[in-house]
Amino acid sequence: MSQHNNPPRKSIQKLVWIENNLSRIEGLSVSDFCAPFHGLWDELTPLTKGNRCIQDWDSFFRHSTNQAARVISSPEAQQVLHNTYIRYVQGKDGSDDFTHQEKRRLILELGLNFRPYSVSAAIIRGDQTMELPCGTVLKLVCRDLAAASPLRRYTTMFEHSIPENFAQKAAVVDEEHGFMLVYPDTSVLFYSGDHREFTYKNIHLVVIRNVAMSPDRDTSTDGEKFYRWLVNVIDYACDVRQNQRPNHPGQMTQVGLSMGSRHKRRGPASAKQYGWGISYYKKLTDSEKTAHDEDVIAASGIMWSLTTMMMPTEVTEPVVKTLSELDIPRLATRYVQPGKGFRLELDGRQVVFPDVSRSPPEIYLTRGYSAWVHDDECFAPTAFSFTAGREPPRTAPENGIRVPSYGGANFVHLRLRVIVINSAGSLFSWDPREKHGTTVAGGTTNHIIACTFSKKISDIVKELGDRQNYGISEWGAGQGNLDHDPGID
Repeated sequence: MSQHNNPPRKSIQKLVWIENNLSRIEGLSVSDFCAPFHGLWDELTPLTKGNRCIQDWDSFFRHSTNQAARVISSPEAQQVLHNTYIRYVQGKDGSDDFTHQEKRRLILELGLNFRPYSVSAAIIRGDQTMELPCGTVLKLVCRDLAAASPLRRYTTMFEHSIPENFAQKAAVVDEEHGFMLVYPDTSVLFYSGDHREFTYKNIHLVVIRNVAMSPDRDTSTDGEKFYRWLVNVIDYACDVRQNQRPNHPGQMTQVGLSMGSRHKRRGPASAKQYGWGISYYKKLTDSEKTAHDEDVIAASGIMWSLTTMMMPTEVTEPVVKTLSELDIPRLATRYVQPGKGFRLELDGRQVVFPDVSRSPPEIYLTRGYSAWVHDDECFAPTAFSFTAGREPPRTAPENGIRVPSYGGANFVHLRLRVIVINSAGSLFSWDPREKHGTTVAGGTTNHIIACTFSKKISDIVKELGDRQNYGISEWGAGQGNLDHDPGID
């Protein structure tokens, strides 16, 4: 009877091989499963020869997990085998509908193939412009910071006169008040100090225009399909997730690591509040939540890839170094586990990027949002935002609010005294610790995805140490731009 229950000799060899190669099995990616001649499969072939039930990864996992439950004594080995099989199944479900050539074309159209670049040599030489690898001409503008912000926190900024009935702190920001306008066709980097002594710390604001856009805005291109998909992802997030700033115009929602709903309190951060945020307020099925979480992970992953390609290395490398030194995890959610890769759907066809790194773990998606003057405590030297779409006011603004012909909700850097007119395809980098905000929207609707680095998250990462301890948090957001004016500067 015992001999009848024992697996054949080659099955024993296979199971021994599994126990000896757990780390390699655990490291298999979706692309490995799709490769017919992967090195691990070549090693397995002699052990499965003659077993007509094992012809591919699917049959291998089904038979191995069944035998592992009876034969493999190590719980760790059983768990690794089970988890890898689940990842394999999920990978099959996320099969790529794009051919290699189609995916290559998408990468080229989005600009994900450009080499990183440095601006230091050009600035030190005193150059005023620089052509980027993507062909964009970047203006290099030396503009010293003011000793202090000309406006206090919680000041609402207008680009025309302040309405008579507006009772809160307010100010007009325009060229007559010493502010410089950056128009939508201008890519620019602002730095301060003697150009001959330039370092990355002298960079204060970078704006790159027309990122991932086709020159003629042909709606049939993959790049334009990507933009439509990205706007839809942002809109859906703002429709079904909790608005983090209900007292501000527009919507702001957060995905990823969160400090919980107690973010508005002044007390010290607590590890009990910290985790992968639950931000849905509309009733959705787990499947619908998973699908949307995967969309956000893909949107932020592509944004992060574009950032590392399109921003100068003087901006990106200090951030990447900080993330590595602090062991900050990459984006995941309650419904999508940590790991590499993401997928998105363009016109009903799925494209998978299995081995691309995800974005950092704190992502915000906004629609029609505007913010008064504020600053944010951050652990990284810069934050990033990407404007996926911009719609002008559909009706005349109410309450006596007037906006310029180019629309409202434009980014303002206070100490630089710069107003950046927003536009679709604009990628921003700025130091959130400096006072900044937007002008009133006046009906203008920007669709934005942003990657930020709240200091309290890095504090809790240090406290927790082991990232496996990350739990689930109630919805919440960073603390810099509060939803109310606390009456202090």
